[in-house]
Amino acid sequence: LFYRWVDVLVLSLFVALGIGIERGDIGAYENAWRLSLIVMLVGRSISTTLFPQISEWDVENAKGKIESAIPTALLPSVLIVIPGFVGTLVLSEDLLRVLFGPEFTVAWLALIILAGAKIPQSLHILLSQALNAIDRPDLAAIAAIISAVLNLLFNVILIWYYGIVGAAIATTGSFFVNTLLHAYFLNQFLEIKLPLQEAGWSLFASVVMGVCVFGVRSVIEPTGIPSLLGIVSIGVVVYFPILLIYTPI
Repeated sequence: LFYRWVDVLVLSLFVALGIGIERGDIGAYENAWRLSLIVMLVGRSISTTLFPQISEWDVENAKGKIESAIPTALLPSVLIVIPGFVGTLVLSEDLLRVLFGPEFTVAWLALIILAGAKIPQSLHILLSQALNAIDRPDLAAIAAIISAVLNLLFNVILIWYYGIVGAAIATTGSFFVNTLLHAYFLNQFLEIKLPLQEAGWSLFASVVMGVCVFGVRSVIEPTGIPSLLGIVSIGVVVYFPILLIYTPI
């Protein structure tokens, strides 16, 4: 909840003080935030399922099973958030214009940054659940408090200089710190291996997808939801076959 609202509260404070932020900017930023959350559905579902299983293995002292399950659980989320970020990089302004209206395109850069933030956040959701499942919520709380304080400080400083883009940078930076802290604490008890090779292949497939989507977007400008969904569908058709060529995935 703190992460969800602190940037909006600081933006609202700046509006009240008349310091460089328009009230409409807050609405545009909130829509960008909501839109960026779509790619988190897979990770949240997996983390909810994973928690009781890791807790059971922890009771059984089945450390090896936990260590092998974490990278397996991380992978599906990573395979969604990476192309989600690349797709947003290409279609950010179109997404906001078609789905919410032309006045909301002011948040196009903030949406790209927030979509990038979902990459560390997708790892954080699973790592925090794993840390709680092995009965160390105290360490998860320390990581959360440190990153929350940083988030507040970053928001005040960066919104002052960069407006809603600064809010997005602050959220992204503090989430990155939060993820690193969770990984560090969890690594004290378990050997955590991230699916880096699979993520690298996903990035390659996403770049190819992004180039194709950019080419189609250059020819066909989305004017409504059907044409926007058509362009997104082309990206999906390009991405998944390339992704599935890689045997480990």
